[in-house]
Amino acid sequence: MKSPAIYHIVLLENTTLLVKRDTEEWRDLNAEFGDLKASLGPWTFEDACKWMVEEWGSRALSNPWLSAFPSSTATIISV
Repeated sequence: MKSPAIYHIVLLENTTLLVKRDTEEWRDLNAEFGDLKASLGPWTFEDACKWMVEEWGSRALSNPWLSAFPSSTATIISV
């Protein structure tokens, strides 16, 4: 049985990403993104969305790709 995905909000120099992984290891994110400023998580998808709304308001959920992200094969989305 596959474990549920783990989500991280990744703050980069010029953008913010929502990253879906099977691991909680933040060091993997650090190695993958050279301009990493901070990573927040690990979270469930719902908790990551809650944080985005708290920080950015309801506009945070206006990305049309966001609702499909948990069931998609994509592992990174720009938020």
